[in-house]
Amino acid sequence: MENKARGNHHRVRAVGIVVQDDSVALIRREHSDRGKRYFLFPGGGVEIGESIEHAVRRETFEELGLVVIPVQLIAVVNRNGSLQYHYRVSVTGGEFGTGVGPEMSGEYHPSRGTYTAVWMKIVDLLSSPVYPRCVSELIVAAERDGWPQKPAHLIDNEQT
Repeated sequence: MENKARGNHHRVRAVGIVVQDDSVALIRREHSDRGKRYFLFPGGGVEIGESIEHAVRRETFEELGLVVIPVQLIAVVNRNGSLQYHYRVSVTGGEFGTGVGPEMSGEYHPSRGTYTAVWMKIVDLLSSPVYPRCVSELIVAAERDGWPQKPAHLIDNEQT
C-alpha cells in the first residue's frame, strides 16, 4: 500500500536516495549572488492525491533523469515543520544528468541559482555542505553497518 500525502501538500517532500558503488546522487545548488553552494538529495513536494512513492519516482526522474523504484523508506525527517520521506531507490533506467524538471532545464529565474545533478563519494558527505546532514550521517552509517530495518525518525533545523 502506498503512502498518500495528507494535509498541506507543500509540507510533505519525497526524496530519492540513489547510491551506486561508493557514491550518492545529489543536486548541487549554487547562488552566485550570495556566493553560496550546497548540496541536496533529489526530491520535492508531493502533489495532492499523489502517493509519496510516486512523488519519489517523479522527482528523481525530473531532477536526475533516472527511472527508479523506491526500495525502502530509510528516514522521515521533520525539517522546520515539513515532513521529508527519504527512500532508498533502485535505478531501472534513464540517463544521469538528463533531468527535465523546471529547475534542471533553466526555467527558473536566474535569481534562484543553478541546479546540477552530481555524484559525491559517500566518504565526502560529512565534510561537505549536504542537507539534511542527519540523512548524510545515516548513509555513512549504512555504508559501514548496513541499512536499518526500520526508518529513522529525525529532526533537522539546519539552515541552507
